[in-house]
Amino acid sequence: MIYKYSPNNPARFATNLRLDKTTKNLMWDNANGQDVLIVQTPFGSSAIDYIEEICHLLPNATLLPEKYTEVLTGVWIKFVTAADKARNRGCCLNGEASTYTVFSCFTDKDVCEIYQPQNQAMISAFCDIPLDLHVEIETIMRTEGFFRKREIETGFFRISFPPSFSNGYIDGDLSYQINNFEIPVTRQMLEQGTIYVYSEVRPVMISHNKGLHIV
Repeated sequence: MIYKYSPNNPARFATNLRLDKTTKNLMWDNANGQDVLIVQTPFGSSAIDYIEEICHLLPNATLLPEKYTEVLTGVWIKFVTAADKARNRGCCLNGEASTYTVFSCFTDKDVCEIYQPQNQAMISAFCDIPLDLHVEIETIMRTEGFFRKREIETGFFRISFPPSFSNGYIDGDLSYQINNFEIPVTRQMLEQGTIYVYSEVRPVMISHNKGLHIV
């Protein structure tokens, strides 16, 4: 399959990307029966800056059915047919603290054309999805003594993240700081759900993503 980035085609429009507050899915307006490509990029970045490279990589990419596929570091894509949109009431998110963009597309034989979106004053083909993140940092205690039991600190802290937060996460978006040392949080660490840190002082979480707010 050849993927071609083409100028805007008003007859095959897709725009007004938004987050449906009821379903928590992405929703958009499009021409009747129009298929689309959803592109997830780092928060605040433009998918248009990546789309030509995406088209170059797609012929050799293995697309995951019904899921987003990471084609570049921090850039995920998902093709959505008109039938998929109707059946699923839009398209699910692949994590928050990201920017999503919708491109209309049309496939004829072995060529898939992906059309440049057109933004208007009040309607846009992209949507910023921020995230307020609650991270639990707990001191791990142990019990000592037989008759007069008491709890003492072990020196370990447990840092817990919400389930599925790793979806679409970019390594280094978060870090934890101990004194003057800052340790990046990776996607692999998040997939565990909990990480343990040995420290004399309580770790401090830091966000390096403008759309990711620690609360």
